[in-house]
Amino acid sequence: ARHSFLLLDDSGQLFGTRNLKEDEKILLIFIPDYLQEHVYQELRQFSAFLPTLKAKKIEVALVSRGTVDGGTSLKQASQY
Repeated sequence: ARHSFLLLDDSGQLFGTRNLKEDEKILLIFIPDYLQEHVYQELRQFSAFLPTLKAKKIEVALVSRGTVDGGTSLKQASQY
């Protein structure tokens, strides 16, 4: 099992989960490489919970093997 992930944030900067402080929390959501419409709908519904997670100081990251451009398109299409 993996104990650390290297992620690319919205600003294009890399960060590793290994570098998180003990009190920092991140929720990793693994998504398929090729998305169907129902996945966009599910992400739109999930995005309603983002303010609650943010209030609890929980970062949320979508994890995919896709490209950065694909991730940006996904974020816009799902209103995430």
